[in-house]
Amino acid sequence: MVVAAPTDPDDWSAVPAPNALRAFLIPGDCGIMLWRGTWHALTRFPVCPEGAAFAMITGYETQRELERQKASGTEPKLTQEVDYLERSAIGFRVIDPDGLARAVR
Repeated sequence: MVVAAPTDPDDWSAVPAPNALRAFLIPGDCGIMLWRGTWHALTRFPVCPEGAAFAMITGYETQRELERQKASGTEPKLTQEVDYLERSAIGFRVIDPDGLARAVR
């Protein structure tokens, strides 16, 4: 899972610098909790998706916003999506300890 520390929630131009991102391999038998505002790559895990499952617990309003965005493309007000490759021509490669590499945007 790729994460970065929270930035100012009122300043949508405040995006973590690429060198501020950190990647962790989370074992399948444990849970994690992210503090409010923590940047995370929701669509970039698991590294090995075959047979993997996870649950995300979030606030009611955030969940409804994510559902509206998926259904209609409505611009979010509570969440922000950033594509580093599009924004700054910087791509990432996440490599697991067993050597499976996958390009990440």
